[in-house]
Amino acid sequence: MKFEWGDKNKKYAQHIYNIFNEWILSPPKKKERINEKGNIVNTQSFSKEEVEMMSKELNVKFNLSTSLRLNKNKYVIVINSTSFQRFLDLTYQFIIPSMRYKLPKY
Repeated sequence: MKFEWGDKNKKYAQHIYNIFNEWILSPPKKKERINEKGNIVNTQSFSKEEVEMMSKELNVKFNLSTSLRLNKNKYVIVINSTSFQRFLDLTYQFIIPSMRYKLPKY
């Protein structure tokens, strides 16, 4: 990457470049633990009724404790921290390996 900001801004530009490089080259961060407040399933693209239905199905069919929460004026499913390990047990094998780093340690 080459900066052409002139001598006046060269130090600043190099500093930004170094921070950006460090951020890009660092390994993805794993979540260390299950969130005590609950873990969110991003369902913002669904209507409230659809999210309620999904939450109910998770509660009934899979014995999970879930609730709804508003996030950016859309509803998301929150899986209670006491149920999240069960959720991981049920779904882990279906999660694409390259995306597993987003989950708490399993």
